[in-house]
Amino acid sequence: MIGLPGLRNRKVVAQRSAGELDAMAAAGSLVASALLAVRQAAVPGVSTLALDEIAESVIRDGGGIPSFLGYHGFPASICSSVNDRVVHGIPSATETLAAGDLVSIDCGAILDGWHGDSAVTFGIGALIPVDEALSAATREAMEAGIAEWHLLAAAPVLAALGAEAGSRKRDQAPRKLAGWDLFPGRVGVRGAIPAGLQAGGAFFLTLLKAIHQFVSSWEAPTHFQLRTIFIMATVADGKPEVQAAVDGFVNQELADALAALPWPQGAEAYLYKQLFVLRGNE
Repeated sequence: MIGLPGLRNRKVVAQRSAGELDAMAAAGSLVASALLAVRQAAVPGVSTLALDEIAESVIRDGGGIPSFLGYHGFPASICSSVNDRVVHGIPSATETLAAGDLVSIDCGAILDGWHGDSAVTFGIGALIPVDEALSAATREAMEAGIAEWHLLAAAPVLAALGAEAGSRKRDQAPRKLAGWDLFPGRVGVRGAIPAGLQAGGAFFLTLLKAIHQFVSSWEAPTHFQLRTIFIMATVADGKPEVQAAVDGFVNQELADALAALPWPQGAEAYLYKQLFVLRGNE
């Protein structure tokens, strides 16, 4: 963290180079591999200590070091929290999983000096309804928070257009796009939006096809991932000016592709904003 001149007690994360971001992603990918291996091995009768050994093996085989192991004396490579244990459970040979358990696994790894850390929660087979509801609600909260963060990351684009944010409840049923589940998220409007732009309208479907074509160039997700696409279009006299951001960063390729679409003309100029949340397969 670095200080901002003239601002006491305020810090920001240092800007990273493309190479540093790649190194961070590699550490995160190693953690994701360890979590995936643990989840696949988590069946009734398996001990949480055995899951810990699997995670440590994946991390070391990948050239990393388990960052939890030895941290302030912590004795394991993962935290395993089963059922009513909230967080930071210590793996044990005497703690074995049973059908219906709700399990949270936290894992960290250091790779080439960079630290990756993530967690996953899952059930051992079918969960009782209250546990299923809890897991779904917390996942929904996480996705909403990530979506909001990307909306803030696109703030310079929003400010440049002087738009006021609006919202609507996002669709519950995802659309399938090239291996991703797509959820239309927040919508902001100014002016009268033509009917074709409403969810399910003719142009909205055209918009989805263009996004599908763009997303089809991405690598297929191999584990749980979240990505976002944010678009903003000002349409006057049938001529669109489109801004687009992918994962919070301006993407001119997508903006140009969307600007080439036959945007519907309204009775007056209008501004349309749409956030899409894309969830990769687990």
